[in-house]
Amino acid sequence: MESITRIIKGEKFGLKITHISDTHGKHLNFTHSIPTDTDVIVHSGDFLEYNLPEEAKSFFAWFRSIPGRHKILIGGNHDYLLDPENNLYEEMDLTGIHFLTGQSIEIDGMTFYGDSQVLMKDYAYGSAFSYQDENEGETIWSKIPDNTQVLITHGPPFDILDKVEHYDKTKRLGCKALKKRIEDLTELKLHLFGHVHQARGNKLINGVQFSNAATGIFSYEI
Repeated sequence: MESITRIIKGEKFGLKITHISDTHGKHLNFTHSIPTDTDVIVHSGDFLEYNLPEEAKSFFAWFRSIPGRHKILIGGNHDYLLDPENNLYEEMDLTGIHFLTGQSIEIDGMTFYGDSQVLMKDYAYGSAFSYQDENEGETIWSKIPDNTQVLITHGPPFDILDKVEHYDKTKRLGCKALKKRIEDLTELKLHLFGHVHQARGNKLINGVQFSNAATGIFSYEI
């Protein structure tokens, strides 16, 4: 785990955002790394490892207890229990947590939009919140509102913090449709995601801060 603080120049929102992702059942290891002055804490999916109800209840209780006036959560491809298509979804207690999958929320004048869908073209079956081709992606990401300032997805856009090395091969796992939509979001300041563990890090591109916090924790001030 590592912690990085970056300042994003822009309007005076005065928000401190902490981003974590892909904790895979190890959320308790992050407790002492979360800044106590966090305003919004965002988890961008894959909080489960074994998809047991007890594991989910432990995570939700922990997420509610850590610092942050607002808690935002999206699902990832491992989070079957949170997928609305799963018959256990209705049993999940999300009290005190903003669970976003294709919704916006405004906090202190800043518009957040989250969607759990992730491109899984090499794994057509057995993944939660997944789609298999770019055409589907175009439909999904066209729904991002134009006024979005903080975008939360599980997977990365193509060619941005999405590279994996496997033996002698290099792959890019990001979504081209998502990247194309992001290029049209003129108010976007921050894109938070995870999914590709090898590509964890931060990158500033054309005034937008991109954050892949897979198995890590990053903080931003806006």
